[in-house]
Amino acid sequence: MLMERRSKHLFLLVGSNPLPVFVSASLLSEPQGTIYFIHTIDTYYYAKQLSALLTKSSGYLPAQFRFFELTSPADQFKIHQDLAKHLSNAKFSAGETVGFNYTGGMKSMSVHAYEFFKEWCQKKYFRFTFSYLDPLESCLRFANGESYSPSGQDCSLTLSELLALHGRKITDQEPKAFFPAVSTLLANIAAESSGVLNMKAWNNKFLKGITKQQFEAYLRNFYSPEGFEQSRLFPSFEVLENFLRKSFQNTSLAVSDNAFLTSGNNQLPSVPVLGQLALAFVDTERPNITRWTLDSLSDRLVKYLDGGWLENYVLSCLEAISDQCGIHERILNFHFNKPAATVDPPEFDVAAMQGYRLFAFSCTVSAEKEKAKLKLFEAYVRARQIGGDEAKVALVSGYPQPQKLFEEISEAWMESRNKIKIFGPQHLRNLETHLKDWFLANE
Repeated sequence: MLMERRSKHLFLLVGSNPLPVFVSASLLSEPQGTIYFIHTIDTYYYAKQLSALLTKSSGYLPAQFRFFELTSPADQFKIHQDLAKHLSNAKFSAGETVGFNYTGGMKSMSVHAYEFFKEWCQKKYFRFTFSYLDPLESCLRFANGESYSPSGQDCSLTLSELLALHGRKITDQEPKAFFPAVSTLLANIAAESSGVLNMKAWNNKFLKGITKQQFEAYLRNFYSPEGFEQSRLFPSFEVLENFLRKSFQNTSLAVSDNAFLTSGNNQLPSVPVLGQLALAFVDTERPNITRWTLDSLSDRLVKYLDGGWLENYVLSCLEAISDQCGIHERILNFHFNKPAATVDPPEFDVAAMQGYRLFAFSCTVSAEKEKAKLKLFEAYVRARQIGGDEAKVALVSGYPQPQKLFEEISEAWMESRNKIKIFGPQHLRNLETHLKDWFLANE
């Protein structure tokens, strides 16, 4: 059905969200057809980014693009006048098809341009197709009532390509989760009664005040060019698990060997125990032990224990369901630049792409409602900026009443309920299944 809807001449309205325009161009233009970007002076930049990406990713030639500028995005008379002027020099042959997708641009542009093209095509006896990309149902809707839901094979974007539409690029990322077995263990502990609060109390007592330099000084004794030695304090995963469970439950360092509770050079007593924890974490990743250097392990350890494990756990779950859910890309600690220089580049804790749709995740172990709400709002704003109305956003947090928070946000933000998802501690044990259900519902 989609092949029948492709047009020799495809007209597209360009607004500040270029994603639906890219999708429409990819799905509705004939390979050798001409694409007409209808833009204002403010959206010409996005039209140029669209043509560049279509040329690079879809094999279009620069000669296949036309740029029609409107002097006003709201004035009906001027919109009709500008379109008539642009089309006065356009050459169309008998039997060629004309398509108009009005997803982009302002509402006034859509209405007035639709009026113009409907009358113009009828007068010229052109076969025409009008369409709209519905962000709620993720489908193309046509004026005759038909619809089509694109698959990932029909149109797919990488995160780099999505950012390129906005003139941005990735500045930092982690393509693979680290310590996945430990992250799963910590998620299971957090899912238990008072688990999140117990972990927070433990972190406050034993992580505060420890520096990267202290860890480096300790771990240097166990590092060589071949990698790190195995942990002496935690020789097996079972021993590691027992230590973490008892330590969190009792807010203690539950070790039987008191030698590890002493530390020289004015270090905190917890430094050697946490250093042995780091070695045990690396043990779970063998034979990929060379992934970790003295600098990277020392830098990651406190951040990981103090909540970084949660975003790694989310990424691990996404890795496990990717093939089943059509997820073709997912990354951790995803930073990207603003068009202008910025001290703090925007970021997502975890991001994934399913076809052309962005799924952005915000992760926090905090059980505080306002902090969880703020984290979700930040991710929501950034996701809309990059992924437009098609973007989906999820919060994974330690807040124990996720459904209550979801109801409050849905009412306050007036947002579609299928665009936001909130997971709490009770979801962590089976998060992989919950994520799978969410992604499959959006396919």
